[in-house]
Amino acid sequence: MKKLILVNDFLERNLTRETVKFIEVIPFVQNEFGEEASVGRRIPGIDKLFSDFLGSPYRVENSGEEIFRKPSYNIHYESFNTTDDWVFINALKPTTFNLFTSKMGAENALEDTDLPFKDFTQWNYTTNILLGENDGLFFRPWLFHSIQGGLIQYYRLTK
Repeated sequence: MKKLILVNDFLERNLTRETVKFIEVIPFVQNEFGEEASVGRRIPGIDKLFSDFLGSPYRVENSGEEIFRKPSYNIHYESFNTTDDWVFINALKPTTFNLFTSKMGAENALEDTDLPFKDFTQWNYTTNILLGENDGLFFRPWLFHSIQGGLIQYYRLTK
């Protein structure tokens, strides 16, 4: 089963830069995973674009909004409905994506979710992906991960 798909140059560079300028004036609100802002959909045909990348039909949850996040460093997993779900992040500014496994034995949230997420000593660091401006990453929401620094567009994808 695929767990990660890296996409270089997801959007046209000028669209990425225009998006950054646009959201710099929007108020962000602190939440569990960093600061977030939501705006109306700006990319037409995004469901088809993601479906083409993944090779089967997917739709963006919260289809009327785009979510922008200034991530804070914390180990977590995203909520999910099925093991077919994906999350896609597009780095609008350079960002680091990390994967972890629990020292208690769990490889992902399919195996265990009652874990000490705030105690970094209880985690094995397994993967580090540096995302440059306009690099995208599909990942499974049940993977234990952190997103560090930068600014991202965030999408939850379901079949």
